[in-house]
Amino acid sequence: MNAPFDKSATSRQDAAARRAEIAALVHYFPGVQVWFGVYTRHWWALHDGRLYMGRTPAHIGEQIAGVRGQAWPSPNVHGADPRPPGEPAGGGGAWR
Repeated sequence: MNAPFDKSATSRQDAAARRAEIAALVHYFPGVQVWFGVYTRHWWALHDGRLYMGRTPAHIGEQIAGVRGQAWPSPNVHGADPRPPGEPAGGGGAWR
């Protein structure tokens, strides 16, 4: 049963959406490893030996595009900016 209160249906939808975001980022940035931290609730990427963290896939895309000198095509992979109004871009950072 997939009623609105069925948490397993929501979890499957969330997982499918995350897989789509990961696939889009990997397609746009070949060679970059991307994942969602279920415990941290943040997005992560590994690029050229640096670890990046962001609150959304868009934050990861913005950071990697900036390092690579590429243009980032939209606020996020699917074209809608998920940040709450007034939240600055970024929301993450890179570590060596």
